[in-house]
Amino acid sequence: MPLLVLLMGCPEPPEDDPAVARVGDATLRFSDFLQVARARAGGDLMPATGSGFETLRDRLVQELVVEEILLAEAAHRGVSVEAAAVDAELAATSEEVGDDARLAGFVDERHGSHDAWRARVARRLRIEAVETSLRAELAAGVIVAPEQVDSALPRFTDQFRRPARLRVRQLFFPDAATAEGARLQLLDGTPFEELARALTGEDGDAGWMAQDAAPPVLLRATDALKEGDVSEVVESPLGYHLFQLLGREDASDLPDEEVRERVEDSLRSEAVESRLRAWIAARSDALGRRVHEDAVDAIACCRMGLPYLAGRTTPEVAP
Repeated sequence: MPLLVLLMGCPEPPEDDPAVARVGDATLRFSDFLQVARARAGGDLMPATGSGFETLRDRLVQELVVEEILLAEAAHRGVSVEAAAVDAELAATSEEVGDDARLAGFVDERHGSHDAWRARVARRLRIEAVETSLRAELAAGVIVAPEQVDSALPRFTDQFRRPARLRVRQLFFPDAATAEGARLQLLDGTPFEELARALTGEDGDAGWMAQDAAPPVLLRATDALKEGDVSEVVESPLGYHLFQLLGREDASDLPDEEVRERVEDSLRSEAVESRLRAWIAARSDALGRRVHEDAVDAIACCRMGLPYLAGRTTPEVAP
């Protein structure tokens, strides 16, 4: 990302990659916005048409601004990310995505190049590290009195019940033939846990998860299963899966003590979030934040699933 010293009379950015915002001495350009949009497009979060795009566009610009504020704080604190942490993140995603062909498509669609992907992951990990430190500092001294919990109880009625949950073991395969072969072993009596350990070194247990938060492919695959049953091979955008249902739990009321603990945690989180927003606003003022509204308004949606500059040729995203 280009950095410019914010001085009176500094040169204007080139017309084909205009600045959309400045935070301190960091300049956010259209190409930076496009990198974020590319990741969102790959995640199916970009609108199929221009309808409602302006709201998303403005939110992404604001997110970029906040990221720069946090990165400035990370630089001030000397926060860095070890290369090993980036490597581990890339390796975990690569394993989840699957074979080399799928991985190449994922990188090209979401990031454009492996170097851009690596840079994006390193940037995110650095932001997460400094934000975690900030939240811990802002949480210090937050006191939630019992009277506050009493007053807030009616506001958290939806949290008074434990949602319906399920627990599964799972195995992932890059191709259908390997997945079907594994399923035949399970049908012949090989324990799912034993096969999972042989293939992955782990038992495949995904733990308890709320049904309304579980992936749709998992819900469909296990809908008719009884405890201990193994699913058919099911396909997702990531590859092929096998699931074993380990258990189900219906929704139930939470104990009063747990309700109060959850409400207290929620109130504490709200207080920290409020303090963080105030901190970001103060740092924004201190650093000097400027959004170039004309440049932002020129970002339109969409060509080949990505935003472009209306009336201009969209620049290539630097790898």
